[in-house]
Amino acid sequence: MDAQENTNAAVSKTRAAWLWKAVKLESLPIMVLLFALFYSNGYAYLETYYGGLGAPINRLGFDTYQFVVFGGMDMLVKFSALLITCSAVASLVCLMSFTEDPDRVLPTTTLAPTTARYRWVQRMGKNYTRAKPLILGTFLLTFLAIATWALWTLTFSQSIERGKLRAYEEIRDCKPETVQLKNLDRITGCIVGESDDMLYLVEKHKESAEIMYEKRQVSKDSIKSTNGPQLTLKKPG
Repeated sequence: MDAQENTNAAVSKTRAAWLWKAVKLESLPIMVLLFALFYSNGYAYLETYYGGLGAPINRLGFDTYQFVVFGGMDMLVKFSALLITCSAVASLVCLMSFTEDPDRVLPTTTLAPTTARYRWVQRMGKNYTRAKPLILGTFLLTFLAIATWALWTLTFSQSIERGKLRAYEEIRDCKPETVQLKNLDRITGCIVGESDDMLYLVEKHKESAEIMYEKRQVSKDSIKSTNGPQLTLKKPG
């Protein structure tokens, strides 16, 4: 009896170790795929946003984890919305299942072999059996095409559009600041980015349905001081 228990324990340990190894091997590609997806999504958004403001993203000092955080937050919001939608549909299906009669029996009809409908059903069954590999391949190709399109739409395409909209809102709503240069010149514009040696500004000239603006880059070595707009601070609560 003890020998049998020891054998079962050894088999259980072997299975657990194999299962854990399989989980690690399968989870690594998934983690790499999610990392690449989050990074690409965040980079597409930030590059479009700062590109619209005239600040090159490669000069602003963003790290890899910042791209991943920006992209991951957006993807998690969309994933949460998808889960909420699925939960609502599942709840509706559960409610519909309670309204059905559990004792209801659907009527069945048996087709006579001499009817045209029976021959049509038999012919369609044979055609399906012969064309099954082609049908499955078509469905698989269609699924991959739809999944690729949905991935592009939910990540890169929407990130680019969201970056353009965010850049427009930033230029529209920003408050100009005054930059005093060492040669006593003054530049009035919105500071939209900063690197180690440059300051990136946007000068708005005309605001209507379309905003006329100019992108400026000012070296930090030539700046004496900056004066921001007057702000109002209210007590919270």
